[in-house]
Amino acid sequence: MAFHFRRDIVKPAGGGNFVRYLVRDIPSLTAIRGLAAVAVVWFHLYLTSVYRLSPAVQTRLFDVCPTLVDFFFVLSGFILAQVYEDLRGRDLGDYALRRALRIYPLHLSVIGVMVICTAFSVIWVQDGPVLWQAHEVEWKTLPLAASLLYPYFGLADGYWNPPSWTMGVELSCYVGLPVGLVLLRRLPPAALGAIALLAAGGVLWAQTEMAGSWAGLSCIVRGWSGFWLGVPLGLLALRLTPPRAAVMLLEVAGVLGIAGAIACDYGPLIPVAAGTLVWGMSYEGGYVARLLSLRPVVYLGKISFSIYVLHMLLLHTFWYFWPQLLYPASLAVTLLRYSVFMTVLLTLAGLSYQYIERPGMRFHRHLRRLSAIPAAG
Repeated sequence: MAFHFRRDIVKPAGGGNFVRYLVRDIPSLTAIRGLAAVAVVWFHLYLTSVYRLSPAVQTRLFDVCPTLVDFFFVLSGFILAQVYEDLRGRDLGDYALRRALRIYPLHLSVIGVMVICTAFSVIWVQDGPVLWQAHEVEWKTLPLAASLLYPYFGLADGYWNPPSWTMGVELSCYVGLPVGLVLLRRLPPAALGAIALLAAGGVLWAQTEMAGSWAGLSCIVRGWSGFWLGVPLGLLALRLTPPRAAVMLLEVAGVLGIAGAIACDYGPLIPVAAGTLVWGMSYEGGYVARLLSLRPVVYLGKISFSIYVLHMLLLHTFWYFWPQLLYPASLAVTLLRYSVFMTVLLTLAGLSYQYIERPGMRFHRHLRRLSAIPAAG
């Protein structure tokens, strides 16, 4: 979630320590994640649609849209660097539990639904629609898919829920973050800025060489390059308090960079420009941050993880029960189908956030309370 945190050590009556994080919400950072998630969904909708834009527009769409996923890595590195800036060795268990409970409850719920449907030959059949063929749900790869380890084994088939590759790469970023923070958190702003510039170059290289990859070493390098651009930017944002004019300049540079990347058909620039935009919005002083702080957009960001994890499962189910080949490939019909799909997806994502994501996060607090209960006798 898009938050700054302050870390406090609390001493419960039963003895020992545990970490409490006091939250200050940054609505615009929550909101922009929702917009990115919806953009990814619409791109996948287009990929599975019989409607096609002009060849020039389609080529640009295919070049630019895959980099939207990399924005999530940049934002994740930025936020987690601020959340856990003061992470210490004694806090690693708490840190690991929080990260696991943020990802696995929803991921395993989706995998469970897919396992049930596959076992009873519902929906997933040999002649299934595009993007969801039978080879994507191979039983032998289920343990790797459920544990989110399949990116590290170079699997091109049998990945079950395709968007989960980003969560698998994110796990390795979580493992590396404590080490990275030890090396970076005491550096002065100038050094952090230099590292961020080097990381930006790494993102441009990775995006140029590995854009669109979702398995093996390529997708790991792709994810890590974005994450480690976000980390120094997040620490830099904690060190500096720029004037409002500079904050607005960062926002404008980020927006223009994204627009320029789209106009020039250069997708690798989008994650770098997005990092600049996120850095500026984190101060909550510019017009972009204010615009994205509107309540409906912020709510979209809160349910964005559910939107992202659920959308491919729903996409297959939707096209299966409402075959698009029965209708002409007109823009009006396509937009109608997209609108119905998004309405169903947002409804399911809201329910998922309320009844799967939030209970998972609350379960962490329950475990911490149990650990504070003194032993009997």
